[in-house]
Amino acid sequence: MSKNKNTKVSTSSKSNSDPKSSTAPGPVDELEKARTATRSAVLALAASSVRPFNLDAPFVASVISNAWPAVEPYLSKMEELPGFDRDRVAGVRAASSALLLVDGRIPRKSPPSASQLTEATNARRLLLSAAKPLVERGLLDGAIIDRASGGKSYLDVGNGLLMIASEFVAGWSKVNGQTVVTPREIEAAQKLGHVLLQSATPRGDRDDAVEALEDERARLATLVIEGWTEVRAALGWFRRREGDVNEIAPSLYARAGAGRKSDEGVTDKESDKPSDEGKASE
Repeated sequence: MSKNKNTKVSTSSKSNSDPKSSTAPGPVDELEKARTATRSAVLALAASSVRPFNLDAPFVASVISNAWPAVEPYLSKMEELPGFDRDRVAGVRAASSALLLVDGRIPRKSPPSASQLTEATNARRLLLSAAKPLVERGLLDGAIIDRASGGKSYLDVGNGLLMIASEFVAGWSKVNGQTVVTPREIEAAQKLGHVLLQSATPRGDRDDAVEALEDERARLATLVIEGWTEVRAALGWFRRREGDVNEIAPSLYARAGAGRKSDEGVTDKESDKPSDEGKASE
């Protein structure tokens, strides 16, 4: 791809936001390395190919991180499929980590009301309580749950709430029937998290650095969507008889309680549809 001269992506990894106010399911230095690793691919995207940002960054990072051990054994086989884009898939994990970092560094709107913060704090506490026995049984990632519990600011609570809810969604096929938490409660937690962390400051108050971060976030999201679509399309071929691609590599748009198994393999409406050239003939 040719480099887009009009890209707004920032070349600095520093943030204008308070670093104490954000949390991430992974050491910041590792996320920074992932951001550096994706720099060339981010800059190479043409503006016309960049998708509008519509992902839940903590959920996406959780889905890909949890799924990767099951996906990795298929990578060498995927490379044998006609039309398979190896580079796109090779960078999807780093792009999801970088997306998490950049999304957390975009300044947010003014703080929510005290009642919203209280409601979100209580929701996080209840989900944490329900998550602990699942962690002990190896059904949820304890490191993510631990990181989600830290901090009391609205950014800490919002990020933590989304992280816990996302971990429940990513592991729903394992925890369904093993917890008192319901899909409706998880969806409510996600909405609360988004209320606390919803989009950046009004456009008139934004500076070039914020716009550059938003542009970088959209580009990273595009790389993640395209890479994960490639993964799911290839797995859809390899697992066509088992029909369990949605269990191995869940949709980035999935929600708890949604069907994880499909006879068609890939079911995302927006982007996770296998292309004809991504299939091999029997």
